Amino acid sequence: MIVRTLLLLLLLPLIALAQDQLDTSYKEQLEQDIQGYQNLYGARDEQLAEIDATLGRTASSLKKRIEERDRTSQDLANLRNERTTLLNELATLQEEQQATEARIIHLDANLETLELRIQSLLINLHRQRNSRFARILGQAETFHELNVKNYYLGLLALQDAALVNEINQTVRQLSEAQNTLIAQLESLRQKRAALDENEQALTGKQQDLLNIITELESSREGQLAQQRALLEEQRDLEAELADLGKKLTAEVERLKREEERLRREAAQTFVSELERSLLLREADQTRTRIDNLTRPPSPLATGFVPPLSELTVVSAYGQGNAPFMALRAQGPNAPVLSMQEGVVIEISVVSANDGYLVAIQHSRELITVYTNLRPPQVAIGDRVERGQVIGHLGGGTLVPSDVLKLWVQVVDQSGRSAFVDPAKRLGL
Repeated sequence: MIVRTLLLLLLLPLIALAQDQLDTSYKEQLEQDIQGYQNLYGARDEQLAEIDATLGRTASSLKKRIEERDRTSQDLANLRNERTTLLNELATLQEEQQATEARIIHLDANLETLELRIQSLLINLHRQRNSRFARILGQAETFHELNVKNYYLGLLALQDAALVNEINQTVRQLSEAQNTLIAQLESLRQKRAALDENEQALTGKQQDLLNIITELESSREGQLAQQRALLEEQRDLEAELADLGKKLTAEVERLKREEERLRREAAQTFVSELERSLLLREADQTRTRIDNLTRPPSPLATGFVPPLSELTVVSAYGQGNAPFMALRAQGPNAPVLSMQEGVVIEISVVSANDGYLVAIQHSRELITVYTNLRPPQVAIGDRVERGQVIGHLGGGTLVPSDVLKLWVQVVDQSGRSAFVDPAKRLGL
């Protein structure tokens, strides 16, 4: 007990000193990152002001055209969702139809067997019943023998009645199955008609969106208006994500209050592990073997993994004053990986243009954000591992289905946040 206490007293200052040194270095880097982001934010405001000055009086009409583009984009996204729902419903109905047809075939076979039985047993028996039964009963020499023979003849009649009931029941079941099949075929016809209408509407809406974009791209003013809309969307998204940093501030304060207790617990755990050194070595060997089996693909020097299994850089951080990197996968709808273990703290739809957003908190100061996703495969509060698939690309209507927008957000202890260069911070 005395040895443990002495070890605790020696370890606590060392742990605190190492933590303070790490915090100081990280704070300095964080300040530099925040300042860099503020410079980028200011440059983007200047860019927006220049675009407004260039557009002049045409800004209002172009803004309405951009709003029409976004409404069309949202309608297109809704039609795609409707198409997915219809396809799922059609698949379910087809499975039900096949099951009903199989049941009808089974009932038909049963009915044929029952008809053969009734022909060979029931019909012949009823034709001969009067003379046959009379002869049997007339041969009884005593009252007791008469009762016995009458009892067994009654059982034979019950058997005949049961066979008739079984036939009637099978006929009813067959009729119900045939009616069910008729209703299912009608539902299939209606769903296919709805799917055809959806396909036509989808094609038309895609053409409408293409026409609007082509019109906007045909003039310098239209190009600037689209660029302005993109910058505004980025600014709104950054404001939304900045709220995550404020939410984390309260959690940081709570962690500060518990910091001393956590350090003591860590020291106690360390001492306990020293006392179980043999078991610890065996556990480490087992853990190493497991890690070798489950290690994420292609880890970077920083300990993170790329968000796509194979990628190329479309645009770097800061290019066009954008606070994110755009990365291209080898094909459309590629899986997106969590770059490090963490907790999912936000899932939302950015817009029909940019699809779903997933934000993962890796530490108190670091968050990675992934956009242009389809409906994700994780939920808020999920613990994810490094290299785990969190979703697939292709959620946006304007962003190509093979492009990922990757954002990296840092938050200091006062709650200030900034979006920094993923290549510099994560080693991409």
